[in-house]
Amino acid sequence: LSTLGFLFLHLFLSFHPGRRRLQSRLGRKGFEGLYSLAVLVPFIAIFYAWPLRSYVPLWELGEWARWVPLIIMPFSVFFILSGYTTKSPFEEPPKGAVSITRHPTLLGYALWACAHLFPNGDLASLLLFGSIAALSILGMVHIDVRKERELGETYRNFSAQTSVIPMLAIWQGRCHLDATGLWWRALLALLGYGATLLLHEAEVGVSPLPYF
Repeated sequence: LSTLGFLFLHLFLSFHPGRRRLQSRLGRKGFEGLYSLAVLVPFIAIFYAWPLRSYVPLWELGEWARWVPLIIMPFSVFFILSGYTTKSPFEEPPKGAVSITRHPTLLGYALWACAHLFPNGDLASLLLFGSIAALSILGMVHIDVRKERELGETYRNFSAQTSVIPMLAIWQGRCHLDATGLWWRALLALLGYGATLLLHEAEVGVSPLPYF
């Protein structure tokens, strides 16, 4: 219930026409406050519900599958960090991580969710990580539709020079890789990734390292 509430509240409050109606009644700041509170409640509930979950196995891939998050998570942290530290992502030509993917934050969350879903083959993990992955992917679609409606030709030009799939626009020759600020974001991402490895077992109760 917590994970599904987190997913559907995001969808209901983000997509037309519910968002427009609420914004007209509450104003932009009022709507943002309601949005934050509404999604925070089920998010907090997830942490209380998680230790109480029943273990319902769905698939078993073995210890080797635990290498998947170890490999993917550095990229996830990098994209999330890059997204939050990019002030104006709709520049032309695309700058920094946006030249790699136009939705770095959401891509980072999608990678995080999918990387953890793969080795955790139980129902609770499917609900949690599957919901976050679905929300991230649908969020990319929603942003593209909303920004094109709001910005028109400006966003269409931006979209034409970028891609959701990392490096695709570069490979197709639609833009060039811009390395502005990537080095320090990559360094911080590695430091954050290292801290996550050290704290994971204490915080979650499971070692992230295979065979430990």
